[in-house]
Amino acid sequence: MDTFAPADSIGLPASELDARSDFGDAVTLESIGAFGNVSFEVRRGKRNVWLISSIDGRDALALRLGFSSIDLERIHTTTGSDGVFVLEFNGSLGAMRAKIALVDPESGIVRCTTSLLPALDVVVAGWPNDLYAVEPHIGTVHTFQRGLRTGIVFASCGLPTPFSLFYLQDFSSLDEFFTAVKRSPAATVSGRWPELGYASPGGDGCILEKAHEVVISDVYLTLSERVPSNEAETAALYLDLLAATYLRLERPKPEYHDWPSRAEKTLRDLSLSPDCTAAHDGLRYLKPYVGDDAKPPESMVQFTVASNIHEYERWAKQETVLAALLRATVPTFFDETVGSIVRWLPTAQFADAQAEENMNHSAMDSWYLHHALFNAWRMARECESADAKRLFRASLPYVVRVARRFGYRWPIFFDLRTLDIIRAEAEPGKGGETDVGGIYALVMLHAYEMFGDADYLEEAKRGVESLRGLGFALGYQLNTTGFAAEAALRLWNLTGERTYLELSEICLANIFDNMWLWRSSYGNARYYRTYFGLFPLRDAPYIAPFEELEAQAKFFDFLANGGDDVRPSLRLLLAEYQKYNLDRAWFYYPDTLPVDVVSEDPRNGRIERGLSVPLEDLQDGFATSGQVGQEIYGAGLPFVLASRHYVRVPDAGYMLYCSYPAYDFALRCESGGVRATWRIGGDSRGACDLRLIPIEPNMAPAVVTVTVEAGTIRVPLEGRLTPEGHAAFEVRGGTDVEIGILAPAGAVPELGLLIGASAVADA
Repeated sequence: MDTFAPADSIGLPASELDARSDFGDAVTLESIGAFGNVSFEVRRGKRNVWLISSIDGRDALALRLGFSSIDLERIHTTTGSDGVFVLEFNGSLGAMRAKIALVDPESGIVRCTTSLLPALDVVVAGWPNDLYAVEPHIGTVHTFQRGLRTGIVFASCGLPTPFSLFYLQDFSSLDEFFTAVKRSPAATVSGRWPELGYASPGGDGCILEKAHEVVISDVYLTLSERVPSNEAETAALYLDLLAATYLRLERPKPEYHDWPSRAEKTLRDLSLSPDCTAAHDGLRYLKPYVGDDAKPPESMVQFTVASNIHEYERWAKQETVLAALLRATVPTFFDETVGSIVRWLPTAQFADAQAEENMNHSAMDSWYLHHALFNAWRMARECESADAKRLFRASLPYVVRVARRFGYRWPIFFDLRTLDIIRAEAEPGKGGETDVGGIYALVMLHAYEMFGDADYLEEAKRGVESLRGLGFALGYQLNTTGFAAEAALRLWNLTGERTYLELSEICLANIFDNMWLWRSSYGNARYYRTYFGLFPLRDAPYIAPFEELEAQAKFFDFLANGGDDVRPSLRLLLAEYQKYNLDRAWFYYPDTLPVDVVSEDPRNGRIERGLSVPLEDLQDGFATSGQVGQEIYGAGLPFVLASRHYVRVPDAGYMLYCSYPAYDFALRCESGGVRATWRIGGDSRGACDLRLIPIEPNMAPAVVTVTVEAGTIRVPLEGRLTPEGHAAFEVRGGTDVEIGILAPAGAVPELGLLIGASAVADA
């Protein structure tokens, strides 16, 4: 969070001085609408047209609608039957059209879309920012776009009229523009008060062709009278404004993919391919990347995939040889000289000099220590592994000693034995691994639950307390931030102290601040999805499967554990992320991508297209993906997705699928078929895909019905038969559904959807 003092007009950049003189003398053309004490109107300046946002009659923000460096030649205005106000005018670049509408009167969201029809070929040298604080008093910028993240700026202003602003430039609409100028929108939305908003990329070769209209800006802007006074209120307001704006975006429709089949193939490849595993002292270990023999086995890799496969085992109701082999290696990662489970297998050596910093047995990356212990706890509890339980407990004193040594603020790397700091910060002044206090707290909470020692509960509280005061700088490794959110929520459930619930919201605000919430289809990205992707680190230039699979699992559990205590905006965002991940994550696999969009020379190991192991990195469309390698520790992705979004219906020959998280599945048999109930998570403002999927091609026909409660009655939903032969229904979040799978003679045809052999024959 950055706070900026009033700007001296002498020191203002030329672009802002020019803008202020222009909108300062602007003439009102049209009132767009009002929301409470907030109003919007369009004004004409000498060179530009502006949307002025006011509060209590005092101008607060000026949004430039297009850009011109010469006086406007003409301007034409119309208002359509849909209430959209349209301006057409000529500027220095050609003809421009701006469409302005109050798209959400209840939340006060205004949308402004501007397109340009160049009169001649236009060289885009880079245009100035489009949003200005009218009176540049002290402003607090809570967060703004970094790299390829969502084009957001979220800020507040104090005197003379307090307000908060939420600005989102929807890069999805600008895809054709980015294709033309051959530039991405990375870091194009400014958070430097008072000159804010989007400034288009430009430079040599950035040319827009004449006589071809292209959208150059698509802004959603909210001016709120709510001004947060602390970090909890800031996170809550951010989440509420983000959710309200999200609902107004033109969002892509996610596609369905067969994750159970992907899980089967992944399990086979991990079990059989020599590029995925290696033997040490008669035991089987996973490599971190396909074909990577340069490093010793890692506990994080081994324990993560073992735990993910065990979830799949429980879901599929079958034991796997691979999971048993991986669990058998747990004792080998305990270093007696340290007194803890460690990162690297102590008895194995690095193959050669490592290019990456601190790749040696002495250096510990702080989050790795706690992540390995978390999964050791999972194996102790879920797999009833005596070795895992014993070594989890044996490691706890060391982990507590480390926490106290660093005052519950962990560095990037420290020496395992001396506890000396090897590398304190990621960047000077940015702090260390700021969210590790959360995963430490979660490990302590699980230790408290397993062993009953109240000291562990107190340590959990100390770990969570270390997260306070960080605001939007809390997130370091974003899957770890998800662990922190869960720890804070669990403490809320245990203690009833609301500040813990608020802290969980701060953690999740950090996560959603690191999303790729726009559709990219320029360059290589036309072959894969990035919408709603999670960046693994605050400064990472790509999205990654390991962090995404852990986010999927943590979001699923957070909604289950939080229940009605989770604020509606979070219920919506958490469920929508999971829905889009089920589509987007499919394209981490190289067999889904053209050969030329995948790197030929990854930093780690090699790419084997035939293996069902995901690439670590999906990049911006102007780069190749898989530059880091093919990530085996992210190979648990299909196990997580299958086990959480599919339910096998025993003895019925079907699976149920829901793209939102769904809970409390219950089944009852009756004459002529079965009926099931399922509680759909999320929020009623969002909708998901519910499917009944035949497992075998020769299934007996059945009539499928889905009903939801509406007051005291149940209302049937209209379904559709998909090309794959699935019975599909759209269901709102936050509802309870009843699913009937009945023989055709035992159902009323008009209330259901016929699937199976009869449906195929009729078709």
